[in-house]
Amino acid sequence: MASRRPTSPAAHVRPLDVDDLLVEILLRLPPQPSSLPRAALVCKRWRRLVTDPQFARRFRAHHWTPSFLGFLLRYGSFVPAQDPLNRVPVSRFSLGKRGSETSRWGWQLLGCRHGLILCENTEEFLVFNPMSGDRRRIPFSAEIEVSTFITAALVAAAGVVDCASFRLVALFTDDAGTNVSASVYSSDSSVWVDSVATLVLPSPTVFIHYPSTLVGNAVYWLLDGVILQFDLETQSLAIIEKPPDANVGDDFRCQIMATEDARFGLAVLAESSILFWKRETDPSSGAKWVLCRTVQLDRFLPLGKKGLRHPLGIMGISEENNVIFLGTYFGIFMIHLELMQFRKVFEQTAINYIFPYSSF
Repeated sequence: MASRRPTSPAAHVRPLDVDDLLVEILLRLPPQPSSLPRAALVCKRWRRLVTDPQFARRFRAHHWTPSFLGFLLRYGSFVPAQDPLNRVPVSRFSLGKRGSETSRWGWQLLGCRHGLILCENTEEFLVFNPMSGDRRRIPFSAEIEVSTFITAALVAAAGVVDCASFRLVALFTDDAGTNVSASVYSSDSSVWVDSVATLVLPSPTVFIHYPSTLVGNAVYWLLDGVILQFDLETQSLAIIEKPPDANVGDDFRCQIMATEDARFGLAVLAESSILFWKRETDPSSGAKWVLCRTVQLDRFLPLGKKGLRHPLGIMGISEENNVIFLGTYFGIFMIHLELMQFRKVFEQTAINYIFPYSSF
């Protein structure tokens, strides 16, 4: 009688017993705040896999687009936008009470990008990740301290959201407000490079009301009547003229954003419509503005006659989610520009510009 052949141990290995295969399955969990914490509760092995820093990087790379979690007001109040299961505790976004930090003015919000939040308090910057609790303070450079600081922008390294690798671009002017300069801080070297670029403004300015917008390799700000560009590669400043008849300087009427083909664009409110412009380069005539799309807001938003009698305003955008936030008499609506879907995210109307926050 023939003897039975010994069974290989590998034949008894179930698919989910292989870490590499299980990781591939866990990577496909939805990018919601509750997904990984709930997976970590299954068992010690799952917790070990989903808390591995390498897994976190792969998870972000796999999903690419983070979830919109809510928005902050200028002085740090957080308004959650997710359902209760995925709602991030408001306490994670605390900037500290006014006057409780190093400056008597407290922290003022400058922008949110790549899961990080940027603030300043007239003496230093604060970069922090509310999801992990990582914080990093950056003192003003000597040149910023003796100038008139106006605003700053944060750009994180690709795939990094833990305050470990980013660049900070700060803008400041002379006393007359006619010359704007940019200084750049690198977290890798912890060093400021002052006045990497200087530009003469067409008219004096001392404050930029809107946060920056990142499109490609450049950061943009709205000024009175013009647009300011800082190229991250060449580290140069430039002025871009507005499209014809676009009220760039009017409060909440204009917003810099990326177009569908990832070019530099502009959304401009005109009564009950939004006009979408994009910047194109013509070999013969140079760069020019092209009107590429018009959206009639009253055709799909429940504004009614009463809502249309009151002014509308663009309150902010989410760069990662292709979403624009529209302020109306009835509250703030979030509009997904690709799907043209909307939902109300805030009942209040009389507020300043909002800062949408997205993360995994």
